[in-house]
Amino acid sequence: MNIEKGMYVRTDMGNILKYEDKLKEFIDEHISIENGKDIEYIGTMKKEPSFNLIDLIELDDWIYVEIPCSLETSGILKAVNIVDYDYLIRLKVDKDMQSCVKSIITHEQIKANEYKVQV
Repeated sequence: MNIEKGMYVRTDMGNILKYEDKLKEFIDEHISIENGKDIEYIGTMKKEPSFNLIDLIELDDWIYVEIPCSLETSGILKAVNIVDYDYLIRLKVDKDMQSCVKSIITHEQIKANEYKVQV
């Protein structure tokens, strides 16, 4: 797997990272980051790296999109759960849709931080 500086990587733990000099080890597709003297395991590469962050979005991820600008809605963000495969495909090919995406929360991150309410 060829990784170049500036590419994004998604791990099986839901981390999305941009490959920079701070990523020190890519051994057997396992990623670790070096923070001072400690090395922290952050997952196994789940998908092919890409220069386009949108390529790493999967079903059940959440994205925050900026509602198309008008006098009434400029700067308003809307949370969208990617549950429709056709929507995901459109998002990956439509540059106008991509420009509205402001942030991503992966389904693995949601699951890791989910608290179930007992009644």
